[in-house]
Amino acid sequence: MTMQQWPEWITNVGFPVTVALVLLAYVLRLNGQRLDKMEEALKELKELLGSRHTR
Repeated sequence: MTMQQWPEWITNVGFPVTVALVLLAYVLRLNGQRLDKMEEALKELKELLGSRHTR
């Protein structure tokens, strides 16, 4: 690969890799938020079932 080909190679490889990393970060953040909501709902359900069981 010559020095003249480097900018084209970096553009062709770098842009898709950057987009993929941004999308991956978005998906991981979104799934983390969903898991946090699910965990909170499970805690509330556990508390509800625990309070019903002790009555």
